[in-house]
This record gives sequence, C-alpha cells and structure tokens, in this order.
Amino acid sequence: MIRKGFVWYSFQRGSLFHTCSHLNFSKKQSRQEVLFTKEQMNELGSFLEQNWKPTKDQVEIKFARSSGPGGQNVNKLNTKVMVSLPLENLRSSVPSFLLKHIYSCQELRRFRVNNHLQIQSQTTRTQAKNIEDALTRLANLLQDVARSLYAAPPSPEKIKRVSALKENANSKRLDEKKMKSYKKSSRRVSID
Repeated sequence: MIRKGFVWYSFQRGSLFHTCSHLNFSKKQSRQEVLFTKEQMNELGSFLEQNWKPTKDQVEIKFARSSGPGGQNVNKLNTKVMVSLPLENLRSSVPSFLLKHIYSCQELRRFRVNNHLQIQSQTTRTQAKNIEDALTRLANLLQDVARSLYAAPPSPEKIKRVSALKENANSKRLDEKKMKSYKKSSRRVSID
C-alpha cells in the first residue's frame, strides 16, 4: 500500500479508499445550475429529516490489518474495516434525482468505485466500533450531498423583506430617472 495524503491506494485489491470523514460541498459546485421542482425539494427534505443510515445488510464489509496506534492488537487482528455500499441498494431509500447526482457528483469521485461507495475506518481498536464509525461516516457523506442540493423554502418574513427591498430599489431607480430627466430638461434652451 502507498499512502498519498489522505488517499490510500491498494494494488492487491485494485480499489481506492478515502479516510476523510466529513466533506464540505460548496453550493455552487454541487448544484451545477440544476433546478428542482417543489416535489423534489420536499422529497429531499423528508430524506434529510429521517437521518438515513445504512444497515449491515445493505453493505459489504471487509477487514484488514490496521496501522497506527494500538500496539500488538492492530498487528495481530484485522481491525481495519472497509465498507462498500452498492448504489443499487440506495434506490429504495434515496430519491431518484439524488441518486443520479451521486452517480455524477465530482466531490464523490474518490468514494465511488465500480458503482459502490467505499469508506474505510481504522480509528479504534475493535472491529465493531470501526464498523459503526464507517456506517456513520457513510451516512454523513450522503447527508452532506443531500444538504448541498437542498434549498429550504423561504420563510414569510424573508419573502416580506425581499419584496420590500425590491420595491425600495424600484422607487429609487425611478427617482434617479426623474432627476436625470429634470437635469437634462433644465439644460435645454428654449428659443421663442
């Protein structure tokens, strides 16, 4: 195995794993100028509210020897966990347009391997805790993608404030036009 930054390349398995647990998706990059309908936003909102987390039945789990702190325990036992979630398993629990975005999202390209989302965990000394950590990180990853696409409906106060700002800007623009018109008309010389 070769370590480059946070990315681990495994030549034996031909796969790529990433150790980052939380991504910050920028709204401009992740939306890609795509407009969603109100129904799709409602679906996305309900997905965010339910705090979906994959179960052990939905994922494929592999174990390997861990590195780092832990002493002889990590040298003897396979405590590192590699969790792979097939994207087909998400069809029933994730909105379809979000699944399409997951397939094409550039921020997720380092987690996507052969139509699977793969995450590894080796933070603790036990397999069970590493499995829970990997499942939590996988759920957080999907929640971050969904949050980056979600645009909450505006509150009535915000709608009022925006309409008042529009009215003020429009009246100011009209006043400026009248002042320019008055200024230009005052410069004219009338010949009688």
